[in-house]
Amino acid sequence: IEAGLISIFIQLGDYIEKSPAIIGKIRSELLVYIANHPEKTETLLPNIKLQQTGAIFNTMVSEFIHRGIIQNLFRQDLDIDIIMTNIMIYVDGITEYVTRMKASNVPQLNHPVSTYFEQFIRSQINQLRI
Repeated sequence: IEAGLISIFIQLGDYIEKSPAIIGKIRSELLVYIANHPEKTETLLPNIKLQQTGAIFNTMVSEFIHRGIIQNLFRQDLDIDIIMTNIMIYVDGITEYVTRMKASNVPQLNHPVSTYFEQFIRSQINQLRI
């Protein structure tokens, strides 16, 4: 389970790093648009492939974490929502930084995105172990 979870995040890191800057700009513009026009959410989001990919990713991560909890690899007193929120906030933060990095003169990351994700997930697994 650990190896599968880590592998998913390594692949996500590679995907984010190799994506053209325009994907991040489109993502940012969509977030602003949806925030200002929430009534468009139901008609717009189902048609966005990136949104569908994100949903698939969330489902896969959630399944790995659920299996880990069932197999006592993680503390059972932690709510799945808290674990997922921690992970998603980290992913969103790195994604936003890489987007700004590609679009402007913010400092470059010192390591590949996949390395940041791998080490973060490993730290979460180690912290959550019994």
